[in-house]
Amino acid sequence: MSTRSNILYQLPNGQVQVIYCHFDGYPEHMRPVLKGYYATEQEVRDLVALGDLSVCDHPKDTIAYHRDRGRELNIVVYDSLESLDADDLEEYAYLFKNGEWYWNDWNNRIWRKL
Repeated sequence: MSTRSNILYQLPNGQVQVIYCHFDGYPEHMRPVLKGYYATEQEVRDLVALGDLSVCDHPKDTIAYHRDRGRELNIVVYDSLESLDADDLEEYAYLFKNGEWYWNDWNNRIWRKL
């Protein structure tokens, strides 16, 4: 069974890039991974540039569908965070915005600091 999530990166121009992650999207896994390995703008840009993920972990252990499985690169771009349809998000979502990580779950959709 999988715990699906999304990883979102808000660009300086306000656009939001969104990728899907299939496994281990629960906060107990993602919190230390995102804060430990993807804490800078460049690290987050590099992560999102991989497109959809099977699993997000240490960079050498992260499995990307495009890079590692030969699937089509998929990165969804929204004009702004406000234009994002929350119904399109998975069980958990993680947002990197202004150098900080935030998260929410599908039950309440309130962004909280990671």
